[in-house]
Amino acid sequence: MAIFYGINSDSVSTLFSGINSSTGMGNSNILSEYYSIKSGAYKKALTAYYAKTDTDSTKTSVKNNIKDKTTSTSSDSTKTLTTIKSSSDDLKKISGELVTKGKDSVFKKSQEDVYKKVEEFANSYNKVLSNAKESSSSNIKNTLSNLKTYTSANKKMLNKIGVSISDDGSLSVDKEKFMAADMSDIKSVFNGTGSYAYYVQSKSAMMSYYAENEASKGSTYTSGGGYSYNYSTGEIVNNFV
Repeated sequence: MAIFYGINSDSVSTLFSGINSSTGMGNSNILSEYYSIKSGAYKKALTAYYAKTDTDSTKTSVKNNIKDKTTSTSSDSTKTLTTIKSSSDDLKKISGELVTKGKDSVFKKSQEDVYKKVEEFANSYNKVLSNAKESSSSNIKNTLSNLKTYTSANKKMLNKIGVSISDDGSLSVDKEKFMAADMSDIKSVFNGTGSYAYYVQSKSAMMSYYAENEASKGSTYTSGGGYSYNYSTGEIVNNFV
């Protein structure tokens, strides 16, 4: 297997995995980029940009600097994606506790306990809405939209047990109305496969996955001078210098 400046054919394949005809770049452009790597043009450009010296300390500094730049997230900040993932994980966990049947079910406890868990669910749901709206990721935005749409579709059923939906899509629980509701109606909304909570659990899991996936993307320059967000690790670029 031929090696060019620390890059093998598998590395090149990974580097260009996001390039296809839909981006407007044909095979000739892919080959052009490949030969730029093979000829050392990329190495020279990076070396000049980062003003590399021969000292070991500077080598380490430059390589760390490049790694930091190539592990930056896509169009969302790390803070945004971290809060989205954290709140989505919380909602997934709480939804799962409501969905669970059997001896460990919260519905084996008092209605007061169920109310506290549903209130916790509503607060967690609202955090997801607040955090996810800051994202510019299409996957996250679409999941958020689907979540809000499904919640709105269940408005009548939620209102029946004291859970209301505000204009911004957030949830609130009227304790008096909830405590007066029939437990069978509450269970139909929150307990078991196919319930409203089950759907929310699945969507929050998707939201968490998309946030993590966005955070794993590296921002690397393409030959046209633009950014490509199809790169999942910053290690290959370190081989250029």
